[in-house]
Amino acid sequence: MIKRLINAGGAEAIRPASTFLLLLIFPPLIPALLLSNVPLETAPRAAGIIMTVQYEYGERNSEEVIYLQDDHRRKEYRDEYYGTTRADGTADVRYGPRVASITRCDLGQKFDLNLEDRQYEAWPYTQTAMAKAESAAQPLIPQAGPPGPPTVRIEVTRFDTGERKNFFGHVARHVITTTKQTRLAGSNFQPLEFVSDGWYIDVETRLSCEPWATSGIGLHDRRMPPRGSTEKYDLVEKGVPESGLEVEWTLHRILTEPDGTKKELVGSSNETKITQFVERALDPALFEVPSSYRRVQTIDRNPPMTLTEAWDTTRIWLKGMTDRLIH
Repeated sequence: MIKRLINAGGAEAIRPASTFLLLLIFPPLIPALLLSNVPLETAPRAAGIIMTVQYEYGERNSEEVIYLQDDHRRKEYRDEYYGTTRADGTADVRYGPRVASITRCDLGQKFDLNLEDRQYEAWPYTQTAMAKAESAAQPLIPQAGPPGPPTVRIEVTRFDTGERKNFFGHVARHVITTTKQTRLAGSNFQPLEFVSDGWYIDVETRLSCEPWATSGIGLHDRRMPPRGSTEKYDLVEKGVPESGLEVEWTLHRILTEPDGTKKELVGSSNETKITQFVERALDPALFEVPSSYRRVQTIDRNPPMTLTEAWDTTRIWLKGMTDRLIH
């Protein structure tokens, strides 16, 4: 079964979505480039924010609710598990328990809560000011690579269309970003083009302990090097990086055939949309672990077992017991 995709956001992205299969879908460098909205200046953070975010990855959909206040964040979601396709062609989707993921920069801690079993797990989360400065000093494109001239040219063009619209009382800007990947001499990369069509508002949503984050709903490492890559990159950027919160965002992937023709990859589009956006003071208890919750090493994220899975588990257990008695 394939878990729900993460994290536009995931990481987290948008999470364990957040933390989701984006790296399995994108070439490893491309999401870093498309989502490298280096924050310039954004409006001060509101007293508190509640937003509902919907994600669509091909034929798969998911949703999460995000709460932000006082450098704290809470995300509520359910993992999705995709099994076999039903006879009518629809996907067999099952859902895990409701989960809340809490990030507390002031405590240097992260907590994941199973809201149905009333259990939680915790681990340190300490990104210091020094780490933030070190992250900002790193180049967008990793300079390490084989000696010699570049083998891949990546051209990022950002264009503000001038269109504006109202988004829950904020002015949203329309920006189109095109990332073109061109194969140069000695490269094994396939020519691809990524077109990101987004609307942005000036609202700050970053946490101080996440220096790699954009101000958008997703958290993406803009300096993530391609693992095991033997390519050397030449980056060309045009236009000012967008600094706002992505309230609507669509990504299309376009393949260049050997004869030079282009076609969009079927079922490869990603869409993100904020459907609820409320600004008001929130209850601090949202960002705390209830005293009635029990700490465990790992919370359960799996959906309830089907009768077939329960029988298979029992059968394996019985076989193991029988083998031990015989031998």
